[in-house]
Amino acid sequence: MGQIHNELRHAGAIQRALQIALGITDGEAGLERVSETLSLNLDLWSRPEWAAPRDELLWADFLLQSKVALEFGFIAIINPSTSGSLSIVEDATVRTRDASGNVQMGITTEAAVVAAQDAAAGCTTRDRRRGGSSFQARTLIARGGAAAIFGAAATYLEVVGIASSTTMQPLICLPIVLRPGDAYFIEHTVVNLDVEANIRGYERLCMPLELRA
Repeated sequence: MGQIHNELRHAGAIQRALQIALGITDGEAGLERVSETLSLNLDLWSRPEWAAPRDELLWADFLLQSKVALEFGFIAIINPSTSGSLSIVEDATVRTRDASGNVQMGITTEAAVVAAQDAAAGCTTRDRRRGGSSFQARTLIARGGAAAIFGAAATYLEVVGIASSTTMQPLICLPIVLRPGDAYFIEHTVVNLDVEANIRGYERLCMPLELRA
């Protein structure tokens, strides 16, 4: 079956919606030739309910890393080197409940996070198409504390100053794409403080030659 790419087959519905939005009645001029005056870009393909035809798995998670004595607390999203997938971090918010300070975000390696993490598990999926009873993605979410920040092993993307017990603060460096073996981390730059985050994204299998340097 051929695909119809011109969304103006729905011009009638679009015209009615514009009339309602603008408060214009049928008898008033200005909307009869909407197809000639507007360059419409209605992207139905990118809507989340089309994740299945795109072969994407939607995931999201929340994680709290409690304060660890003399260590820098962190949360990380890991795309395992064996996943065969790309993992895209779309959105994240962060806060601390202990004290004011800076939280920094960046990209490092799976190995760097695994060496410091205290726990890791598959991210929770946002639909029920895959994952069995646990509904977990290939993408992992990890937490832990480290004696030093990731430093030379990382590319830093953003630093955010946050106040104690503030509402969740959105991060601006997203979205980012994690290749297999990459990790996205959020770490507090002060020892013995907590950090918590809501993070969401999706994963899909890599296409042939997509990971070629």
